[in-house]
Amino acid sequence: MDFRVALLALLLPCIFASVDHVDFQLRSANDLNEWTQLLAKGVKYFHVDLWYRNETECLAQDWYFDINRRGCLVLSKELPQMSVPQQNHYNLMDRLSDGYLQSTYLSSPVANLVVNLCFHTNRFNVCDSSRGSNDFRALLDDMASTLLSVKAGVSLDFIFDCDASFTPDKSCLLDMWRPINYPYQASTDSVSFINGKNLAGPFYNAAIEDGSDRLLMLTDGDNMTVWMRSAQAGWGKFSNGIYPALFTDIPTGTRLNEYGAFLRSEDTPDMKANSFASFVFAGDMDPTMFSVYSASFSDKAAQQQLAPNGRKPRISVLSVEGKLVTALSVFYLPADGWTWTLVQFNAPLKNDGLRYLSSGTLEHAPSTSVYSFVTLPTTVSDVFDVIACNSLALCTYSQLNTVTNALTFESMFVLPIPPAIGSVAAVAAIQDPSHGYPVLMSVRSDPTAMQVGQCLLWAQVWNVIQYSEKVSDLIATHKTLQFCVHTITANNVDDTEVTDVAVVMLNNIDETTECMGQWSRIAFVEFSTSKGNIYGGPLCVDFRRGHATALVGYKVGGIPNYHKEAMTFSLLDVGQHPQLSIIPLESAFGHGPYLLEVHDSGFCWTTSSSVANSSVPKCQQTSVSQPGVLTYNVGTLTQWLTDIKIGKKRSPCGQVYHGNYDLGTLPSAALFLYEEQDQAKVGIVEMHEGFTGTAVSGQCAAPVAFDGTTVDSWSLPTVWDVTYVFSDIAVSAEGTVGETVWAALLWFAFTGATAYAWYSKYRATKF
Repeated sequence: MDFRVALLALLLPCIFASVDHVDFQLRSANDLNEWTQLLAKGVKYFHVDLWYRNETECLAQDWYFDINRRGCLVLSKELPQMSVPQQNHYNLMDRLSDGYLQSTYLSSPVANLVVNLCFHTNRFNVCDSSRGSNDFRALLDDMASTLLSVKAGVSLDFIFDCDASFTPDKSCLLDMWRPINYPYQASTDSVSFINGKNLAGPFYNAAIEDGSDRLLMLTDGDNMTVWMRSAQAGWGKFSNGIYPALFTDIPTGTRLNEYGAFLRSEDTPDMKANSFASFVFAGDMDPTMFSVYSASFSDKAAQQQLAPNGRKPRISVLSVEGKLVTALSVFYLPADGWTWTLVQFNAPLKNDGLRYLSSGTLEHAPSTSVYSFVTLPTTVSDVFDVIACNSLALCTYSQLNTVTNALTFESMFVLPIPPAIGSVAAVAAIQDPSHGYPVLMSVRSDPTAMQVGQCLLWAQVWNVIQYSEKVSDLIATHKTLQFCVHTITANNVDDTEVTDVAVVMLNNIDETTECMGQWSRIAFVEFSTSKGNIYGGPLCVDFRRGHATALVGYKVGGIPNYHKEAMTFSLLDVGQHPQLSIIPLESAFGHGPYLLEVHDSGFCWTTSSSVANSSVPKCQQTSVSQPGVLTYNVGTLTQWLTDIKIGKKRSPCGQVYHGNYDLGTLPSAALFLYEEQDQAKVGIVEMHEGFTGTAVSGQCAAPVAFDGTTVDSWSLPTVWDVTYVFSDIAVSAEGTVGETVWAALLWFAFTGATAYAWYSKYRATKF
């Protein structure tokens, strides 16, 4: 079959019935420093583990002080090691009391945040008469009182779960901590509630006398039979309730889509598909990964299989008109060679929204190793320059007409850089506003550089006046710069084998920056190494002065924090094959340029080994490169520079939004701006080689397998304050300062009163 016919069949709209109000709960959201990103990414449901430890164990923590010597509650998925610093329930209550959090996320009259507090005792039944049980309940008495005070006047709710949840064998909890509610496991009487049986049971009954009135969140694990029975029984008392249905521990994208099909099947009245305000899926994955994996039924993102056997994809957004996005992709097909495809979609992209316009073979493609693919608008409306270059700097120049949907080959040329054998290179291009021709920047590695002081990465920048088929007449320039981008130092002398390079550029003539003017360009460069490390940083390229400098600060809104230092690149992340996209300053509604980076072989932050390591909070885990893990980093240039300046390696707790979104290899992505309800929004469209392996225990959740090119797309959150971040919780010596001070004052008051009473009694006896 002709490729274009096959592609058209793939891209014909697939009719999926989406399920309204599908949401995500992050399991074990125990590192409170991650909550800044989680909230901004749209997470409204949290599961937090709190372990009770007795006073002897708690005394090992610097923050511990309890006048009643009742012990403490520590945030950890597994049994915590008290010999290392831990976050605690006072930290949690401080976070929930934060004024910015409450005003930004909790101001709606409908509950915007629901926190399942999963308490673990590990030693006793909470209703026995042991000291541990009594101390545990007393701690929860105080905590419940504080939580009810915290939630007053804001849209916040709590569920007491696990060992603190009411069940028949914990009868003492029947009336404790009202009005806080409990979950109800659907599998508890999944057989008896079929066809209206056991009407007196908690599935139907909401009597105060037996505590059923507080069993209000219907939940269960990966048990399709139980969920089908619940649906067939009309969801019992939980229909149209105040809480969502909570599906826990759904392991893979394939399984998630099976649940989506189950929910979509409930369009018939007897299934009551709209009985819940939301269907919430809980799991150990990044919120963006959940959005991508659930795209077939949630409408939160898109995940679409594009080209079977497609390899080495690249994608570029050509134009956006309102919500209509036009994009050009290039990928390699073993049977057809390099192929281009022009597509359109309405933002945000949904699974049925990718429309095929045209495709063809990329004429005179340089080789199978196309590393760079750039598109530029021209002075002619609806016409775009298309430049594709391989690692040897051999390039093709074509023009794309989006009216006729035709790509016309114009010429081939070689960039005048002397590539060394075994080097890798990348090319970026922007349109010079003064004459309309491109400004090109190439970055290449030098595989012969292995010693301290030698240049590992070279860059060359020039203004193109005209394209030419003759290599000798290739390029006329205003001025050409060649400079070293990264010099080997003692810190990275054993990490010099470059595996891939990425570079982006943008014009910057805004007066709020010091890298400004007709002759200045901002560039961002990244490269990966054979050890799975990614280095990079921003540059200010100044044609007038004939040099480039490291850009390690920025100036936005009149606040100067920009300065220049000696050029040096930082270790940013772990992984391979980085690719970059940037939205210029003048388009990003006042927050400065937005920069996106994607790569493969990243670190899966939600593997069982990382989440369950109770010795170290999640964001303090040591990240290592893991095959097939696709990772994104996105933020304003200000956020990138802030993290780089303080030497902060990427994690879900930094200012740059970071996480995993899929599994696969060789990703390419593009940022774009679009309008939705008169608001500017930032979208991402991405392509990669699909995941073809099988899920392995302890690794990121696997998507639906596909041997070919896969397209993912999602939008960035609307709420994105680029200046405010919560203060990091220093687990070494912090609880809440207020709690510690007041506890100390109460302790001194108590001991003082006790001493005075003893002294008075002594005097009365003595005299």
